[in-house]
Amino acid sequence: MEAMKPKSGIGVLGSQPQSGVRKPRIIVCVTGGRLLFSGVEVARGLVSLGCDVQIVLTMEAAESVTPSAAEAFTNQKPVVDPLCGAGFNEVKINTGEWDVIVVVPATAYYIGRTAEGDEGNMVGELVSGADIPVLFVPDSEHGMSVEDFRKNLKKLKERGYHVMTGLEIQEVINRVMYLAGLSAGRKACGDMTQVQGEHGRKLRFP
Repeated sequence: MEAMKPKSGIGVLGSQPQSGVRKPRIIVCVTGGRLLFSGVEVARGLVSLGCDVQIVLTMEAAESVTPSAAEAFTNQKPVVDPLCGAGFNEVKINTGEWDVIVVVPATAYYIGRTAEGDEGNMVGELVSGADIPVLFVPDSEHGMSVEDFRKNLKKLKERGYHVMTGLEIQEVINRVMYLAGLSAGRKACGDMTQVQGEHGRKLRFP
């Protein structure tokens, strides 16, 4: 598959943060799949709304989206799966400094592993300890039986993650901005009621 190259222009609803207002800070984790370029489109749309965006590429995504292309969209070097080898940005992310993590598109492989609580992969390591909203947007081609797919999505929700089916770029952007507003607002107010999830993840949102 040809590596993705930057292109200009995207129609995005919403408005940019006012001067002096803290920018929403979003981590966009792209895992691969047939619709992997939609993840970069989401990142580009969030940047156009004035967000600070950090792209994270799994090994599968990095085969098609070059780090230089990802950087061109966000003005930040992407964090790339260490399995890709030397020469990539493998800096650990402090999720507490961000407002939302969105995994888009989320492939069946990473959905399944995260649903089982497996932290031995890039996505699991990123989201498992996060105490900010995490949104999974599944790839429409999930590559498993409908029953298994639904079971895994249910497990994600039980673990405190948000799930959004239907990969419409603008709708994903709107949901991320909504979650970012909740996250930033509650941090500013200091009203972050923590509920300990069944599997140990701190849930701060209904």
